[in-house]
Amino acid sequence: MEAEPIPTSTKTKETALTPGQLEFLDLAARKGISRDLFGNFVPQIQFKNEPFDSRNPTICYIHTGGTLMMVPDKKHTDKLTFEGAIDIAETINICDRVSNIKSRYNIIAIYLANQDSKEVNTEMWTALAATVYSIYDQVEGVVVGHGTHTLEYSTAALSFSLRNIAIPVVFTASQIPIVGRPGSDGLGNLTGAMEIAAYGNLAEVVAYANGQIFRGSRVTKKNDNRLDVFESRILGPIGFFTASGVELLANAYRREKRRKFELYFSPKFSKSVSILKIQPGMDRAVIDYLIERGKDRGIILETYGSGAIPREYVETISKHVKAGHPIFLSSSCAESGIHSSMQLHDVDALIAYEAGVRNLCDMSTSAATVKLMNILGNHPDASLQEIQEEMVTKCYAGEISLG
Repeated sequence: MEAEPIPTSTKTKETALTPGQLEFLDLAARKGISRDLFGNFVPQIQFKNEPFDSRNPTICYIHTGGTLMMVPDKKHTDKLTFEGAIDIAETINICDRVSNIKSRYNIIAIYLANQDSKEVNTEMWTALAATVYSIYDQVEGVVVGHGTHTLEYSTAALSFSLRNIAIPVVFTASQIPIVGRPGSDGLGNLTGAMEIAAYGNLAEVVAYANGQIFRGSRVTKKNDNRLDVFESRILGPIGFFTASGVELLANAYRREKRRKFELYFSPKFSKSVSILKIQPGMDRAVIDYLIERGKDRGIILETYGSGAIPREYVETISKHVKAGHPIFLSSSCAESGIHSSMQLHDVDALIAYEAGVRNLCDMSTSAATVKLMNILGNHPDASLQEIQEEMVTKCYAGEISLG
């Protein structure tokens, strides 16, 4: 399926851009990336440790927000705030004093946003993907500072919008900020992510925290208090950062194997997708409302167990699929997913399957949602059959086990 062409206009919306923003937009234009693709998020180069040392790898740090650089509120010191947050240059200098990072890699640091990750939207995903694409040929790896709340959606977004990527893009976050609180995990997570980006034999989008590396299309948040904030229940970690360095497991994608593939850039995301979790007593009219009044084109329906659908919903979802609306079934069982032959064991699942409803096997609900948003965003005129094939028969970033 061919993606829509990337806009090539260089028209800018603002008249007062900073020198760092103008420098980045010039860099992006040389890659054929339009200013329009960044929307309200204009990347700004804020730090370079020049002169570069040709013996060291070059990495890029992109900041989007999260707890990493937050600081205690002056009036309510038990709370954190983005106001007065430490800037990127100061953060890198702190990391350098502790871990000598400037002597290990050349660093380009880009400010994209500084916000709570609960505010992340599709516009930011597109801007972030375009930022990575713009500097892709100049670096050995990328680190993205992000909040924990929606990190699993953002890592999935970049996994699908930058397919076949041949370098590591390492998302990291923290539960405790780098300054102002004792026991910060932020410093270790950020410097560990930089080491992985620079020296890890890795070629995919990943999440890193607390010594563990997770595939970006498989990671989920499991805890909002402990430092082991992420997990991937079916796949598990694909690597670790240890006292001896970066250790990757056999299922991690390696640089040398990915370099033979061309990077596929598909940066758009549709907003017309919803997640609906089935619950006892839920009115099936909710499904009608989402599609008929909410104007949603697609739905990810999180089912009971391994794909069980209450009988009263089967007719409703089958009706909408026959009308051309893609509806996919994900599982509430994070450790098993839906067996590919579920319809052979459940008569209602069989009826839904025959009507065109497809299950998502072991794909997580968050990754499935973002994948459908990406398909619909880049291929708005795709047929139902084409969308179904992209979702369940093609694996782009290790998001689904086929066969």
